[in-house]
Amino acid sequence: MTSFEIFLRDPLSLRPILDRGVRFDRTSLEDAARYALISLDSTMRSNVTVGSPVDLLVYTRDDLRLNRHLRFAERDPDLVAIHTQWEQALRVAVQSLPSVKFDEPNS
Repeated sequence: MTSFEIFLRDPLSLRPILDRGVRFDRTSLEDAARYALISLDSTMRSNVTVGSPVDLLVYTRDDLRLNRHLRFAERDPDLVAIHTQWEQALRVAVQSLPSVKFDEPNS
């Protein structure tokens, strides 16, 4: 597996999903890109200062020459599909989690 690095312009807002999903010893570049895009999608939903276009750049460790580049415009079909499928999958996942039960309020 080729080693790669994930660089984030706004790392604090994107880290939680990446930290949960990416395993540096076994996550492929393509899967890491999907994690980065769903992480960015979640940030765009919550922060109006983050938005399209989205540039996804790949470079090899210790070499700053770009190997690959993708740009997603605002209504890019792949970005829309990622947004839609991520939102639907997240809602299904939440419904499959154990219920949170609150104590009855005191009268």
